[in-house]
Amino acid sequence: MAYVRNIGFMILVLGALSTYAQTYNMPTSGTTSHVTCGGTFYDSGGSGANYSPSTGGATVTFTSSTGQSLQFTFTSFHTQQNNDLLTIYDGPNTSSPIIGTFSGVTSPGIIVSSTSSLTFRFQTNANNNKSGWTANISCVSPPPAYNMANSNVITCDALFYDSGGPNGNYGNNENFVHTFTTSTAGQCIKFTFYTFNIASGDVLNVYDGPNTSSPLMGSYTGATIPNVRLLSSSGSLTFQFTSNNTGTNIGWSGVLSCEPCPAPLAATATYTMYTVGLDNTYCGGNMVNTCSGTIADNGGLSGNYSNNINQIYRNFCPNTPGMCLRMDFYSMNIVSPDWLIVASTPTQNGPSLSGNLNGSCSSYANCVGQGVGPYTSYDQSGCLSLRFYSNNTGNNSGFAATFTCVPCPNGPTGTANYDCINAIPVCSNASIDDASTGPGLISDGGAGCMLSENYTNWYKITIQSSGTLGLTIDPITNSDDYDFVLFGPGVTCSALGNPIRCSYAANTGNTGMGNGATDVSENVMGNGWVSTLNVTSGQTYYLCVNKWSNGGDGFTLIWDLTNGASLDCTVLPVTLTSFSCTQQGNHILLEWHTATEFNNKYFIIERSKDGENFDVLATVPGKGTSLSESIYFIADPLPGSGSNYYRLSQVDYNGSKQVLQTSTCSFLDEGQIVDVRVFDLAGRLLHHGHCQSSDLDHYLHTLALPSGLYAISVIHTQRTTSFTKYLKNL
Repeated sequence: MAYVRNIGFMILVLGALSTYAQTYNMPTSGTTSHVTCGGTFYDSGGSGANYSPSTGGATVTFTSSTGQSLQFTFTSFHTQQNNDLLTIYDGPNTSSPIIGTFSGVTSPGIIVSSTSSLTFRFQTNANNNKSGWTANISCVSPPPAYNMANSNVITCDALFYDSGGPNGNYGNNENFVHTFTTSTAGQCIKFTFYTFNIASGDVLNVYDGPNTSSPLMGSYTGATIPNVRLLSSSGSLTFQFTSNNTGTNIGWSGVLSCEPCPAPLAATATYTMYTVGLDNTYCGGNMVNTCSGTIADNGGLSGNYSNNINQIYRNFCPNTPGMCLRMDFYSMNIVSPDWLIVASTPTQNGPSLSGNLNGSCSSYANCVGQGVGPYTSYDQSGCLSLRFYSNNTGNNSGFAATFTCVPCPNGPTGTANYDCINAIPVCSNASIDDASTGPGLISDGGAGCMLSENYTNWYKITIQSSGTLGLTIDPITNSDDYDFVLFGPGVTCSALGNPIRCSYAANTGNTGMGNGATDVSENVMGNGWVSTLNVTSGQTYYLCVNKWSNGGDGFTLIWDLTNGASLDCTVLPVTLTSFSCTQQGNHILLEWHTATEFNNKYFIIERSKDGENFDVLATVPGKGTSLSESIYFIADPLPGSGSNYYRLSQVDYNGSKQVLQTSTCSFLDEGQIVDVRVFDLAGRLLHHGHCQSSDLDHYLHTLALPSGLYAISVIHTQRTTSFTKYLKNL
């Protein structure tokens, strides 16, 4: 299975000797392909410019030149959040399984293909293009491969072929049984077909369990790739293949992986579908945050669904960071033309995972074998939207399914201002540009006229001077539908109460408080405007901006302050959530996370051996103003033996400096001999020698070098090389 290690943004304090490698830029339209095992992959702007608009989408496929798996290591990533989307597919085209969809500063980290190909599709809007990405390309050993045989294998990462392997046909008169069992406790084995072509009369049976007495999932033959995701419920999958003597074919290929097992069906439904939309909408109620539970039609687990349900939807989202919601079906009996749609979105309309589901399946194995589930959100919100329609001519028992959360690299972080507890403090009268990737991990905004959270941004407003508060939400794309709700004064996120201003109007373009409106709340039939509010110095309010429509370009929040009103607050320039250091081989890796940054120009990292006298190790650019989590890394290539003290400070654009935190890390020096080379800035070798790694600083200081800046190469006994800069002072 393709896998991801999300490492965020890495900034290494390492120089490098000049090398020349192939570079690949994302196209702005159409489809291209490359065969390679090295180089650098950039957005369409290359290494030094922002990417160009790709409103129609562009696709590029990379295939390994050695037949190994491809590895893409993203060292930087920045697109317009929730608008300019990079989707990565584990295979040679966009029909391959989706690894994830990424935007904003949520880096894909390290992506490794299951087979020999990865496909990238990038789609943007026409505005606010960012710096894009940089990814280093390499080839790595593929997962182990197994051919069809009478065998039992324990694994969570493998390729599976017919008996002919990846390049040959299977044989006549075969009768094999092959069982795969998970190697990870609490997880179940999963198989996804990549290719499939079995001759007439030959058949592949798949069973949900350790043998052929287990429940049959499905029987597959022919030349069409089965559109199924065969996730076992017990930890094992058993494959039985039989062929006759009249001809063979290329068989199949696929990927075995593991993920959390499906949750068992409860005795009663935790959640049921709504039958009526609220306030002249298709929305049945506010979204639910969960990683468990049983969901059924409105008849529950024992009754039939109702007639005349007019495409009413409800949304479910994860309640845990880094997770996406998965839906597993245990039964379905929906009479055509009635249907259920499962979509990867936190709102009414979004990419469908299921199409229009109807027909019948009677058990978990039977449903999975027909391709009815599992359905996993690949949206950055991690959410699933369920929508149901029935006419007036008949009904049946409906459906029963469960929810489970699975790790996903692009899932919600839990630190962005999509939840009230992470509301961004409004510290001035200046306008705010923002966007959202979902409704967060807490269902806290569905009150008053705002029926459900979709794509939300929360703000805490503090009134500095009394007067009249108005606002305008100005979408960058005028076809976007934005709503909002204002709570207060003096409320908390855990007790917001009823809103004092609210608009859920089904209009596009600008919305807000003002424009001559006299009403304080409006439903979908409103015009997008409610009245302004008289405010008093010292009061606090919570504002939730809620985008109903998918995609779009974000928005600008503009304050309309009259009669002396002004906004202010006391806010830290950087909200630091962690700062740590760990020894990794012959260097120390420092990592720090920020929840928010305001006018943050750069960080200073200083090093000390005694905890009192510090020298600058590096400076790292900040994010300026950022409303979402940022992750930073640097490496100290020359730590001293024993305790090393690291002090992290922050500098504003106005020059103000603040010490954030000091971290201590022990370095165990193995006393190895290192090869030392000193270069001037023109690349000329000035010195070549050897010393103990623990004495490197002293060794450099004793060299007869003029004052100035030098490049240092240190080759360790493990043949790893560190590069750094050295400032010589006489």
